[in-house]
Amino acid sequence: MQTKPLLKKGLIVGLIVLLGTNILPLMSCSSTENHQSIGCSPQIGLNKISDDIVNWTINGTMGMNGWYVSPITFTCTYDNETVAKVYYKVHAGDEWELYTEPFTVYTQGALEFFWYWVDYQGIPEAPEGPFVFKIDYTPPTISLTVTAQNCCHTKWLFHATASDATSGVSYVEFWVDDVLVGNATAFPYEFIYYGRGNIAQAQAYDYAGNYGLTEMISMPLISQQSPNQNSPSVQPDDNDHKRTQFLNNAPLTVPFIIRFNSYIKIEYDGQYVNHSFIRDIAYAIPVNIGYRADVPSVLLHSNFWLSQLVKNWILFRSFIAPSATINVSTENVPSWAEIYPSTPNILMPVDNEWVIASFVVVVIIHSQAPSGPFGFTINTVAPAFHRINGYLNSINITITVQ
Repeated sequence: MQTKPLLKKGLIVGLIVLLGTNILPLMSCSSTENHQSIGCSPQIGLNKISDDIVNWTINGTMGMNGWYVSPITFTCTYDNETVAKVYYKVHAGDEWELYTEPFTVYTQGALEFFWYWVDYQGIPEAPEGPFVFKIDYTPPTISLTVTAQNCCHTKWLFHATASDATSGVSYVEFWVDDVLVGNATAFPYEFIYYGRGNIAQAQAYDYAGNYGLTEMISMPLISQQSPNQNSPSVQPDDNDHKRTQFLNNAPLTVPFIIRFNSYIKIEYDGQYVNHSFIRDIAYAIPVNIGYRADVPSVLLHSNFWLSQLVKNWILFRSFIAPSATINVSTENVPSWAEIYPSTPNILMPVDNEWVIASFVVVVIIHSQAPSGPFGFTINTVAPAFHRINGYLNSINITITVQ
């Protein structure tokens, strides 16, 4: 899943011209791709009317709901034949300052602007204000936890922790594999997702239109179904595999009882590697691994619990059939890159049908990386049990740095 801004907002310059205190707001608002604007207030408290002697221009990037999402700059022009000096302050409790040149306000929150002018006889006009402006250009903070709610991993609880100190959190969106699946508009920011996926993320928006995105969260999938034949997966040919090997590290105790082999297959989604990788951006390559053992069904399954205990003891030297922990790792990773599996240890039931698990390989290319292609290796290792051999399978993947 490529990292990208999920909020498409126009950066619209809000221009407010104060003619004396005659204010002509020329502002606009925008909306998100998936949500309409909650409501825009291009002016707040700008309702004074006066003469045309002093003109103030306020420039900044307007976000949502009347909030500027950038610092704002004040510029004053006036009639030099009438006005000798102009004074201003940006908060009620501040000291008056003499205007000499345009100035920028970086303070976030609500701003109350006052001003007055003095003629050449030293006579001041009555102060004008307050004129209220709101500034928030800091994204909200957000984190996400994803918890499976059933053993099939088809029901998930998404729980986001979000906060914004200035304009406040407006809503939180929840995404699975780059697809919007739901949102929450009030605390607690939770959502129940039904289905499967590889990567979950959440994005929080504040009332100003800023957004914060969580890191990619792996949704480990264990399924008894084979992969969807219509999915854009790549079946590696023999040249893709680095090595395969049976691991017989559990010695036989009864010589005439045969051993069984286990197997691992690896598939990856080619559309996630057939492009140039940009430096300092995290990418996720979806990978499926399959695991099975060539144990006859008569030894694996029984309708009578006592006979199943006996069969488990014969196969595993345990009355309870253990799960196979598939170890996933990467190697041949350059020093200028971070490449690692999202789930380094995957639990798989032992069966004579393919059991499929999904994870992602996270790829981050650092700024000092050279341009061009390079390769790395994904290693998977299945353990050996009492009567079942272990297995090792590896695959090479080549990607290109932009």
